[in-house]
Amino acid sequence: MPEREKLFLIDGTAIIYRAHFAFIRNPLINSKGEHTSALFGTINSFLKLVDDFSPKHLFITFDRKEPTFRKKISEEYKATRPPMPGELVSQLKPIYEFFDEIGIVNCSKAGFEADDVISTLATIYQDRYEIVIVTGDKDFAQIVNDNIKLYDPFKAKMTDADAVLEKFGVAPEKFLDFLALMGDSADNIPGVKGIGKKGAATLLNQFGSLDEIYSHIGEISSKSIKSKLTENKKNAYLSRKLAEIITDVELEIASEETFAFHPETMHNGLVLLDEYELPSLWKKIISMNVEIDFDFSDKSPYNKESTYYKAITIDNETTFNELLIKLREHKIVAIDTETDNINSLVANLVGISLCFNEQEAYYLPLRHRMYD
Repeated sequence: MPEREKLFLIDGTAIIYRAHFAFIRNPLINSKGEHTSALFGTINSFLKLVDDFSPKHLFITFDRKEPTFRKKISEEYKATRPPMPGELVSQLKPIYEFFDEIGIVNCSKAGFEADDVISTLATIYQDRYEIVIVTGDKDFAQIVNDNIKLYDPFKAKMTDADAVLEKFGVAPEKFLDFLALMGDSADNIPGVKGIGKKGAATLLNQFGSLDEIYSHIGEISSKSIKSKLTENKKNAYLSRKLAEIITDVELEIASEETFAFHPETMHNGLVLLDEYELPSLWKKIISMNVEIDFDFSDKSPYNKESTYYKAITIDNETTFNELLIKLREHKIVAIDTETDNINSLVANLVGISLCFNEQEAYYLPLRHRMYD
């Protein structure tokens, strides 16, 4: 059978938090005093996704401010989480604006978490597409199957059913009960106190499910484990309710064209990147071999009414030889460097840009990684 097209479902909230904490020791702050670590990291991870996979279909979702149905089940759910830091809150608006400007639909719904919306979309479209959920959230392991995989953009790692089993010791269909037993301190899900990852996996692989464990609790030889299960039965089933990702959220999707991604629309985000002083992301979009025709606003430091620009990435022998010929032909060459830090004392060289005229430029990637 021919390979199916991929539908990428991006867990925007998870990516934002990961991006923010990746720079927690050395936050990015522009000349206006604005924090831009999460803005940079989120967009950078998205651009890497585009560069690595050339996606044609994309959705992005974010958690909303409204309480979710899980709060009705338990007021303790996520109660121990600290509030979102103010410097991160201030970056949400430009992050949302960037994705809106480049035409990526934000499909979120009040009362539900991004996880629920993504899992619903994955369930709806898994027969039509190969689903790739872009996230670092382990909870999604419970819906992984032959048609649904997870991709961590910060580790550049794809997780399928075999990888779930290898990492957690249980298959995806047992992962929800695995969370019910083990709990999750990050979300204040209690689980069964005293039973950890190994113990939960052992029980589930022996009995098959949470229900079967309690149906055959008399067969458990360890008095300690039996006692823990008995005393925490209520918490185990409460935990399962809280950890379960919903796959039937009512969503309004006009048509599949709603999540069609057109790379040329990325130019619509360039002015925002200028405004927040993120030139490396600006250059990255320009260097992605997408021919674009864009107009800059008066705010733009480039100050051109209309510019047609062709960016060529040196990623093979042919384009490298083209660059050598251009270097011999021109007496004046503009050169710019791409680094992984704005501090020149500690920065490492990532790539080199070379330009000979206003219509085209070459980019030589040397050391591309997400973060050091």
